[in-house]
Amino acid sequence: MTLASWALTILLAALLTAITVSDLRQTRIPNLLNLALASTGLAWRLVQRPEPIEIARALADSFLVLATFAVMSWLIWSLRRLRGARDAGLGMGDLKFLAAAAIWCGYTGTLLLYGLACLGLIIVSLMRRGGPSEHPFGPYLAAGFLTVHGLRVTGAL
Repeated sequence: MTLASWALTILLAALLTAITVSDLRQTRIPNLLNLALASTGLAWRLVQRPEPIEIARALADSFLVLATFAVMSWLIWSLRRLRGARDAGLGMGDLKFLAAAAIWCGYTGTLLLYGLACLGLIIVSLMRRGGPSEHPFGPYLAAGFLTVHGLRVTGAL
């Protein structure tokens, strides 16, 4: 890894920490943090492959993930409303996070990240039988992101 790659990975870890803390404290992921995540993702992609087409690929991945998860969220929201639930499920900050993550991880990497986040949430929910039933999803997304990024950097993915 180059010095620029290391610097961006350290910045990624700092951003994911800030996102986790924000979601745990306020149950929201600020737009500014998602924008910073997306911006550093573009820088990451250019450092890895300094070709102009890489920006187009990164943005296409981001829009594809945003469309996929927006449709999924709408379906989940609709089903929850039909059952009388008042909360929306996956929040808009989470959707924006996934779109920003796609710039870093690509479409398939973001699907893996989401799967890992869901698995982590399921495990924690099962361990907290008597605890609160709702958890901020940002910390799980951040952990999944860090896992996918680590696997990519080491060549395991």
